[in-house]
Amino acid sequence: MAPILERMQSRYDVAVQATLDLMDGNLTFDEANLEAISELKGMFNRCIRQDQWDWFSVYTELGTPPYNNVSKIVRALSELRHAIVEKDTSSFEHAKLTLINSNFLYCLAKYQSELGEHVSEPNAGWVYILSKREQPDILKIGMTHRSISQRVKEINSATGVLIPFAARHVFRVNDAARAEREVFELLAEYRLRSDREFFKLPFSKAVSLIQEYISMSKMRYRQKGIILWYDKEKHYGFISVEGLAGLYPKILLKKCPICG
Repeated sequence: MAPILERMQSRYDVAVQATLDLMDGNLTFDEANLEAISELKGMFNRCIRQDQWDWFSVYTELGTPPYNNVSKIVRALSELRHAIVEKDTSSFEHAKLTLINSNFLYCLAKYQSELGEHVSEPNAGWVYILSKREQPDILKIGMTHRSISQRVKEINSATGVLIPFAARHVFRVNDAARAEREVFELLAEYRLRSDREFFKLPFSKAVSLIQEYISMSKMRYRQKGIILWYDKEKHYGFISVEGLAGLYPKILLKKCPICG
């Protein structure tokens, strides 16, 4: 159960949320993120091929779906992407239905909600950036301990929301409430009203500032564990992962032949 590299985790997080927004209708057919769909397809392919160092970690975060479902999801994601490129609405809807019937949405919801299920990190969660396509530089920034997709649905269900918000970036953090508070302090000069979570600044600048803050404050969420035993000569041992003791009391730990 090798850990997912930080740069890959960020790509996975964005891919999951962008595809959820597409499935939920928060993004239109023409606004679909093709790179996100390809990234997500790669995540599920990892689970089938089992040829990447982090495949089991990815498989676990997706809720350990049955392999026959994983195969259907990979094919449907290919169909979904092709339908978007060809602007084939009929194939697009067919692919979405196949994904729904394969428990695809459960996998994505499980991926996001698993952060809050570890007893060792009760404050873990997400910081998100939302916006509307008509106002790309008016950003709604907040936090949640639950699935971001669920939070976005709650926001869009409010009677005063005419045009829905969509998530443009997500950050997993080990203390969501503290991260939100400190991000608000960091972006204070861009805040539109002190009693509202809206900020006016370019999206790319907001992402850059928040990423820098998370890196400097060591706020990024990481799975923790204790090495129980390790043979330095054989590069082989076991690690106990916090919060998963009932499922994985001893997880195989091997040295990566590439990065060490």
